[in-house]
Amino acid sequence: MTDLERTNFDRILPSTTGSPDWADVMSRSRAQLGRRRRRVVVALAAAALVALGTASAFGSVREFVRDVGFIGLPPQGAKDAAGPTELNGTVGPGYTILLKKGAVTVKTLKPGRYRLTVQDNSNVVNFNLRYSAPLWRPGWTMGITEGVPFIGTRTVTLTLKRGRYTYFCAAHPMRMKKTFTVK
Repeated sequence: MTDLERTNFDRILPSTTGSPDWADVMSRSRAQLGRRRRRVVVALAAAALVALGTASAFGSVREFVRDVGFIGLPPQGAKDAAGPTELNGTVGPGYTILLKKGAVTVKTLKPGRYRLTVQDNSNVVNFNLRYSAPLWRPGWTMGITEGVPFIGTRTVTLTLKRGRYTYFCAAHPMRMKKTFTVK
């Protein structure tokens, strides 16, 4: 063994008494290999935890892409440039609240853009729309005919994504409340 080789071994391996033999060198090399393997396993476990946490935060990547769209593409089931689908809401007279697509009361819709026109026929009720999101997403409530004394028509354009929606009167939420699902 030359002095150069001995210097390289001394840098890599801790010094020992006497001359290192091949079995000693191999056993120390295996020990370093074991430490390296443990580091790789810990790094892979951490990456798996991050991936699992991200997937659970979005439900799944497939659902996230389907609901939100991907790099400028509309969500699955969204209408093309033909324009939003028309929905008609009616609140009042009395304690009635309705949401229709054409002549049919809405129970389910597909994700996409909708133009909602609400006719408020009473000064003691109003029309609100609430999106009930899963735990990891924020929900929202929109007052379509804000303020109870309002009488008249309001139109809004909405992009509805998968989930459960409730339309209700804020002044009478237990009596005037209905739901529909976007799927």
